[in-house]
Order: sequence, then structure tokens, then C-alpha cells
Amino acid sequence: MVVEVGTQISNLQSFFSNQEKKLCSGSLDRSGYIHNLKIRIHNDSFQQMLGVENNETEIIALRSIDNIANHLERIAELCLDCTYHATELNDKDDFLNNQYEQLLDRVALGISLIERANQDNDSQQALKIVDVQLKLRKKC
Repeated sequence: MVVEVGTQISNLQSFFSNQEKKLCSGSLDRSGYIHNLKIRIHNDSFQQMLGVENNETEIIALRSIDNIANHLERIAELCLDCTYHATELNDKDDFLNNQYEQLLDRVALGISLIERANQDNDSQQALKIVDVQLKLRKKC
């Protein structure tokens, strides 16, 4: 799912730099796939939680994975919304500037940290993700 959402961000970045409508249709085709991935993660997490009834640490980890999947799906939806609305604008020069590319670079950085934080069970990586989130909120 991290790779799929990363692709959505990359497509949005390409759209902003190239303004190619064909990138938009490819992203729309993938939205159902991302939703299905999230549902599979949700179902797998739930099944695993049933097997670790008394292990609070494991339950917290599984809930975190499910929460990450929910947020990744939301990021993918926002990328699609941005692409759709950008195609509808008449004067794209007013909004297609370097600022949006920088914001998307930060989002891509945050997403790249997710996989490392999850694989290594590294709380320092998680704190870096929170830092990216806070900086994005401040900019937006």
C-alpha cells in the first residue's frame, strides 16, 4: 500500500510539472485497488488481533498498522481530488508553482519513512513522520 500511495503522489507531482491529463486517468483507475488493499490490511489485522488476545503490545502494533492504512488511503484520495480539481482550472499558472512540489516532496518523504519505521519497529522513524506531518500542517 505504501508503494501504491507513493505512486499516487508521484503521479500528482508529474501532473503538476507536466500537466498531463493521461496521468489523471491512470490514478483514478488505481483508487479501487488502494481501497481493496486497505480492506485486506484491516481484515488481516483484525484476524491477528483475535489470536493475540492478551498481548497488549501486539494489539497496539496491529491497530497502528490499520490506522496507517486508513491514513494512506486518505492521502491517495486527496491526491486524486487534487488532480481532478487541477484539471478543471482555467488558469493553471496561478497555482502550479514550486510550493506545491515542495509540499508533495515532504509527503513523499513521510511515506518513505513509514516502511522503515514499521519494519525496524523504530520509534525514532515514527517521530520523524510526526515531524513531517507537523511541518505540512503548518505550511497548509
